[in-house]
Amino acid sequence: LKAKPFKLKQGFIDFWVQIFLIAKQKHFAFYEQDIFVPSLTVDTLEVAMKQPQKYMISTFNLDENRLNVFNRYRYFLNLIEENTPDSDTFIETVKPFLIFYSRLLPYTQQTKKLNKEAIRLRDAISLATDPEKVFFEDIPRAFGYTMNDFTEDQQLENFSISLQNATRDLSGAFPNLINRIEEVISKTVREERIDFPENKLLLQQRFKRLKKEQIDPKLRVLVQRINTPLDDRQSWISSIATTIMGKPLD
Repeated sequence: LKAKPFKLKQGFIDFWVQIFLIAKQKHFAFYEQDIFVPSLTVDTLEVAMKQPQKYMISTFNLDENRLNVFNRYRYFLNLIEENTPDSDTFIETVKPFLIFYSRLLPYTQQTKKLNKEAIRLRDAISLATDPEKVFFEDIPRAFGYTMNDFTEDQQLENFSISLQNATRDLSGAFPNLINRIEEVISKTVREERIDFPENKLLLQQRFKRLKKEQIDPKLRVLVQRINTPLDDRQSWISSIATTIMGKPLD
């Protein structure tokens, strides 16, 4: 822009480029050291003008294959298909995945008691910095796919099913933990499966004659948790497990 035929002054270039980028930001992806910047601000652009080597601009140029995969994500999220995705569309599509991960309990974010695909999906979302990369590389890789595999409709369908199963596995991780703990409680009380609240009542009866002043303080707390008036299955089981472990179950 400084050269002929424009021969613009640096001050005008700095001003005009920032205005242009803000006006057109829906049509490209802006990265700061390989991390996607979802919304441009004047402060960000001022730094970018001074240190351009730290920044990169990429257009949303999706071929038919990528567009089909992208719309599979939107179908999975019950969103309307898009023929010409822009920055807002990408953010709208990736945001539910990030929210899904952020709402997972700490236990679910860390546990290894999941199938391998669910673990890889969880890791791909947790490390996401670039919507295009996470959609077209990281998440497909979590299920053993590359973009070249999605030229066949059946493979795309299989990918959708795997994505659904993995998210279901993540959502059910903590409830499954509660089930396993309840099974241990049931076997402690009786050599068979006993459901709540019967297992609670039987456990309370077992410790009914204990005198609180004669037992260890830690066991006293455990007995208190067993005898708590909580009538919610998950809360009761969690309180017992938390006392035994010495830290929150979730």
